Amino acid sequence: PYMGLGKPLSNAGLSISSSGLQSYINAMEQSGVMKTLAEPTLTAVSGEKATFKVGGEYNIVKSVSANVSTDNQTGLQNYSVDKIEYGIGLEFQPVVLSPGRISLKVRTSVSEPTTEGSVSASTDNQNIGMNALSLRKRLADTTVELPSGGSMMIAGLVRDDLRQAVTGLPGLTKIPVLGTLFRSRDFVRNESELVIIITPYLARPVARN
Repeated sequence: PYMGLGKPLSNAGLSISSSGLQSYINAMEQSGVMKTLAEPTLTAVSGEKATFKVGGEYNIVKSVSANVSTDNQTGLQNYSVDKIEYGIGLEFQPVVLSPGRISLKVRTSVSEPTTEGSVSASTDNQNIGMNALSLRKRLADTTVELPSGGSMMIAGLVRDDLRQAVTGLPGLTKIPVLGTLFRSRDFVRNESELVIIITPYLARPVARN
């Protein structure tokens, strides 16, 4: 069965097998409306956590200290730096309830550096400005029960970017006062949604010879 955010969609008359779901994803990719970012395979013991993360890290200045000489002259500055991780993270904890039945606790996170809400700071006596980046985060937690080979989907992790595009006729847009009549402002909205599909399988240990 196919499940979304832990809620079965069978009541709506929709039931998609794992092979059918993969065919649907392939069709979406070929039409250009979907792109697979990662396709990891993780193994965990019942009751233990497994994690997956793809992304990177950037440095942010935590504090600044300056060396002062005996004649009160400021020398070199020392920077204390923190490393901030960003990217796509997935953490899950499976518990085998019965043969072929799995309880799955899932935590997903999406984070990326952004200049929205950034803070400007001064780094020295010459008042040289520096912007400290912010971190945009999207989190989701859920616990579901699935059969071995069943799939669930976590959606709703939407990124919405809105920017203003100004177009006009060359030359005429620069005319004082009247130039605004030859300009048009369009708001361009770009939405992207991250969808995470998880399919647990119950792996049985192989007996030793």
